[in-house]
Amino acid sequence: MGFDVVRKVWSEKVLSAAGLTETQLPRPSPSGEPIGTLRPSLAHELGLSPQVVIAVGGHDQPCGCLGAGVVREGLAMDAIGTVDCLTVVMAQPVLNETMLQNNFCCYPHVAEDLYVTVTWSWTGGILLRWYRDTFASEEKSVAARMGVDVYDLIVAQVSKTPTNLFVLPHFTPTTGTPWMDTQSKGVIAGLTISTTRGEFVRALLEGVNYEIRLNLELLKEAGITIHEIRAIGGGAKSRFWLQLKANMFGVKVVSLHVSEAACFGAALAAGKAIGKWASMREAAEQLVKVKEVFEPDPKEVALYEERFALYRDLYPTLREWLYRVHRLGATNAP
Repeated sequence: MGFDVVRKVWSEKVLSAAGLTETQLPRPSPSGEPIGTLRPSLAHELGLSPQVVIAVGGHDQPCGCLGAGVVREGLAMDAIGTVDCLTVVMAQPVLNETMLQNNFCCYPHVAEDLYVTVTWSWTGGILLRWYRDTFASEEKSVAARMGVDVYDLIVAQVSKTPTNLFVLPHFTPTTGTPWMDTQSKGVIAGLTISTTRGEFVRALLEGVNYEIRLNLELLKEAGITIHEIRAIGGGAKSRFWLQLKANMFGVKVVSLHVSEAACFGAALAAGKAIGKWASMREAAEQLVKVKEVFEPDPKEVALYEERFALYRDLYPTLREWLYRVHRLGATNAP
């Protein structure tokens, strides 16, 4: 928090308030900059050349953006793993009240002369894992016997149309953006005696996507628009999940030939450090290849517009009640 993201130097004002000086902190350097070589003794211990370059890396999400080719304004990266994290690229720093009120950060991209903001739901794939461990014992047995991925069996059961269930995916000790709430809880609303297993699984995925969609809407209010999302991580291998995201977000979603884009982005930064590419953007535009494009289905987009209007009211409507549940748990804790 002591870094001036506009001037890209330590903030003298903030450091002074904290009783610190610049000399106590590392020198800020841009990603992809060479900062030295291996010590001869360490190079010998590792069996490497002492000429191996040490370079500045970057935060995992911006590195993922670089490895996904998200190096132009209007693009975003969706890292679909245990956490579902959306990182958006901006040409200029966006530092307004909407960003502040919704807990949206803003800091330099690893790619030159760009900025990013990061939004997320702590419950991404972890929610599907919870379902697997709690309700899918039969699928786990079948998967082990057949030698297939249990998640493929679970997703194969998913209902084919949008559900009327609403899952507030606040299952973890704190929510992600925009709420950053440590007292909220998960909710599954709209259950009936006719609810099927396939609807339940789809609703879990929809709940995470609704939460990311909420972040997208708030970013739009802050003046940040997105016309393409590039998916990375384990969830990016699911065509169903990517099409669902395109339909729920109303923008095209693409998969890439390299889904482990954060590692790929770090490798591109290393290449920049040794002069293989003139810039991060050049490296990304030369090497990142799109695998498949998922365009929004207009019919499902319309259905999800109606449902998102209901979802948007879910947390504000239940917040005080959920806080009471939280206090109940705190009172009864051992």
